[in-house]
Amino acid sequence: MLPARSISLVLPALLVLVAACGSSTEPSRRAAELELSTPSSMVVGERAIATVRAKTNEGCIFDSPCFFSTRVEVRSSRPDIIRLDRDRVGTQGSTPGEFELTALVQGSATVSAHVDGVSQSRQVDVVPGTEIR
Repeated sequence: MLPARSISLVLPALLVLVAACGSSTEPSRRAAELELSTPSSMVVGERAIATVRAKTNEGCIFDSPCFFSTRVEVRSSRPDIIRLDRDRVGTQGSTPGEFELTALVQGSATVSAHVDGVSQSRQVDVVPGTEIR
């Protein structure tokens, strides 16, 4: 049996260890690649859903790279042609983050996703229809 003094020293150390281990649900990982899915073309006035997923090489249990949860920055090179409904989207493991594209006028724009210095982009062409503002 441990003396009372030993227990009083061990207990605070144990609490610090538990607090440190429980401070995050997922370890901090860096992205190795992104998967961005957009339509290749849209009609003016059309709305479409784009998706993004992030992969890492760190902390993968079975396969590497593996999907992980993070926040990804998304943008349009020409917001006057393709408008995005947000500038950041969250991913949840293998479940992709979704954001909406709106085709405003005829033209081409590049939709891109960025996280941890990793980028992925897709060109989207907008063909004539009813222009909206």
